[in-house]
Amino acid sequence: MTQFSKTPQQRRFEERLRHQQQHLEHSMRSAAKEGRQAMAEDTLDVADQAVLSYQKELIFSQGTEGHTQLSQVRLALERLREGTFGECLHCGQEIGEKRLEALPWSAYCIACQEKVETGQIEDVVRASQGTLQNMDGLLKRVDRIMSFIESGKGSIGKVIYDPSLYKQLNATVTEFKGLVDDIQSGKGSIGPLITSDEAYKKVMAAIDKINVMVDDLQQGKGTAGKLLKDPELFDNANKAIANVRQLTDDINAGKGALGTMTRDQEFAARLKTLMNNLSELSERLEKGEGTAGMLFKDPALYNNSNQMLVETRELLKSIRENPKKYLTFHVKVF
Repeated sequence: MTQFSKTPQQRRFEERLRHQQQHLEHSMRSAAKEGRQAMAEDTLDVADQAVLSYQKELIFSQGTEGHTQLSQVRLALERLREGTFGECLHCGQEIGEKRLEALPWSAYCIACQEKVETGQIEDVVRASQGTLQNMDGLLKRVDRIMSFIESGKGSIGKVIYDPSLYKQLNATVTEFKGLVDDIQSGKGSIGPLITSDEAYKKVMAAIDKINVMVDDLQQGKGTAGKLLKDPELFDNANKAIANVRQLTDDINAGKGALGTMTRDQEFAARLKTLMNNLSELSERLEKGEGTAGMLFKDPALYNNSNQMLVETRELLKSIRENPKKYLTFHVKVF
């Protein structure tokens, strides 16, 4: 920053401004201390509570005014360092010496100050003061966030200060990097698709086939295409669906043979009896009861029956080969 040589008058103003700055800072610290003490007091007397409330409002008002004047003093010292002290911030004209003697932190000439007070022009000092206050609040929030992070709290704090979480994150990043390297080297299912020309050509060929199928469908080719484009086929399919729906409605209504079977209680009882008899018969067969059961379960009966069938076949074979041995014809003449 360029340093400007100060005149004796400017140095005198600078000394007054610094004295005023120290006085205001001391007053604000005292007001803050009194405010904390007033908040800490606990009285039950109504009169004391009223006085305490008034003191709080007075301290708050003094603190606000002191903060505003302190900002004006600091900006005046900044203008002294820049070499613009004594110039009106709005019109650029010199501020009267008497006005500076009375208020060294004045930023406007008398005419422009009246316009500021009547709202004709914007108070740059107050606007900059609000900006500075906002920046100060923002910096305090950032400082609290940094303290929160440095203490290892929150997700970011844990990532930075928790070794196990950092190792897990680092391992995840390493695995992801390895996955990307494998894909780039053509490994896995995605790798060949990206790096192999042959795989790319196959994918493109499959896409072309799908496009051809879509075109055929749109042109009404094939069964699916005809179903979509041929109104007669669509009508037949629609009629078939309607017939099936009608058949289902008839069955539910008890019409026809199937409807009677589903609705007739007597038929259902007979069918149930038949199923029970068949179940009982199958159980008896499995137990070997009765002739049929013994035929299924008794090996001797099965073997005898099998042997009889074998011998019968042998007998029939022998008769066909030598019928004279078994058949004799006697002729009687009367």
